[in-house]
Amino acid sequence: MGTALIVEVAQTDGSVWGGRYTHQTSLHLPLADIADGMNDTEHTTIHSALEQSFEEILALYLNDRMGNYIESDHVVISSRFLSPRFKLEVNGKVLERHSDRVTLRSGAGLISLPLDDSLTMKNATVKKPKASSKS
Repeated sequence: MGTALIVEVAQTDGSVWGGRYTHQTSLHLPLADIADGMNDTEHTTIHSALEQSFEEILALYLNDRMGNYIESDHVVISSRFLSPRFKLEVNGKVLERHSDRVTLRSGAGLISLPLDDSLTMKNATVKKPKASSKS
């Protein structure tokens, strides 16, 4: 489960900058536990996790707007959260890495994911362009 924030900011030149921010909670509930509905405890647990996720996604957006992130390692990730049915690899640059979470910038926007079994991440191999030979 997670939250997403789509932002559009008007620029002085009349264009619009658009950004997408995605945050996955650390909460994992088996589908069988909620497929037939939720009891009050499950509802409260999910509500709290999503509320915290939205607070964290707003902080991601504000830090990004303030220019507080510096891109580091180029990585390739695969996440069941981002693509639950098909293994889809996403290229990105790490912005923050903690013991339990990684935040990266990709073509799909800024993404914050827990470092758990729903995520695989490896360093990307960046190919250098071939030098063109001039005749």
